[in-house]
Amino acid sequence: MKNMKRILTILSILGILTSIYLVYSFYNPNSSEFCNISQKISCEKVTTSKYAVFLGVPVSILGIFFFLTSFLLTNSLNKTHNDSIYFLAWNSLGLAFVVYLIFVEFLLKSICMWCTLIHITLLISFILAIRVYKKT
Repeated sequence: MKNMKRILTILSILGILTSIYLVYSFYNPNSSEFCNISQKISCEKVTTSKYAVFLGVPVSILGIFFFLTSFLLTNSLNKTHNDSIYFLAWNSLGLAFVVYLIFVEFLLKSICMWCTLIHITLLISFILAIRVYKKT
């Protein structure tokens, strides 16, 4: 459990840092030039689209909130079943939102590499959340 918590903490920090960069990219669209490889691989196209805001809030800010909450939940994980249920539920919510965001990238016909890093980070966190749940 200790190693799992360490990995989940690192994933949360990675998610927070990547989301902070995406917030910067949202407010400074020309800042992600190195990520704009083509029409199909373009962070700018994704982060400046109408889908980059959800319920009036930039998706990247929601990402910071999500991973900060994940960080706090990870560090409060004990060996109780309720802790693991909350953590799995939180990651399930995050995974559902990632599925929506991947759908948006298909609609835009463009992939954001930094967003993909967030998607992978969350998927790994979800898988580990399942493992934590099964162990309690």
